[in-house]
Amino acid sequence: MGEQLTVSVAASEPLDAAGAVLDDGGLALGSPTGSDTNLSWSYTVQATDAAMYTLTVTAKDKAGNAATAATKTVTLDGVVPTISAVKLWPTRVSGGGTFTLSFKVSEALKGDPVVTFGNGAEPDVAMTKTTAETGYDYTYAGTAPVSGSVPFYTVTVSVTDVAENQGTFSPVTVEIDNVPPDLAGLEVAPLGAKLSDTVRVVLSANETLAGPPAMTAHSGAKVITFVPVDTTAGWVSYSYTH
Repeated sequence: MGEQLTVSVAASEPLDAAGAVLDDGGLALGSPTGSDTNLSWSYTVQATDAAMYTLTVTAKDKAGNAATAATKTVTLDGVVPTISAVKLWPTRVSGGGTFTLSFKVSEALKGDPVVTFGNGAEPDVAMTKTTAETGYDYTYAGTAPVSGSVPFYTVTVSVTDVAENQGTFSPVTVEIDNVPPDLAGLEVAPLGAKLSDTVRVVLSANETLAGPPAMTAHSGAKVITFVPVDTTAGWVSYSYTH
């Protein structure tokens, strides 16, 4: 898209008043420029161009002798490749963890897509193609950095087709969490319990946990294990019957 197509004709002698006549197959190249022995037509490839055209030039000299028609076929492709069927898993990882991106491209490419992820604060990180593409399907893997000032990373896919039309897309965001949870709140009731009493412990955290932490109590060699009974976002409750 945006490239210039030029059709040039050079004659061995001056041509008649009509000059060289170009049948552009519907491409609408317009009027030529130059002299009657050296003529050229130009056309800027548009984003909607995606077809094959047959160009035919005919000419006569001033005596009326007709030259053998010259024919060329040109294929124009101004359509930018696109991606679809984008999948990212998991969408949240910790530092050093891996995540996978799969997608489909709309047409044959000049080379493999370039896939990176970045948070705008640190340098972008390249993702690696994990398997040979099947048709127009691609799969890439990334490894989360172990440090970063901004947890949200935008994944960017750049593709170039065989005509060198380029498309860049940022379809998904991966969250890279390098901060351990803060287990700031701990409530125990009652603080003194007799036989058959139930002790309830409520543990709160500053973010959603992957699962309830193990909760135990020690008295010398005796170890008491609390059973999680409720988990909601940033807090977990446990119980133990004495």
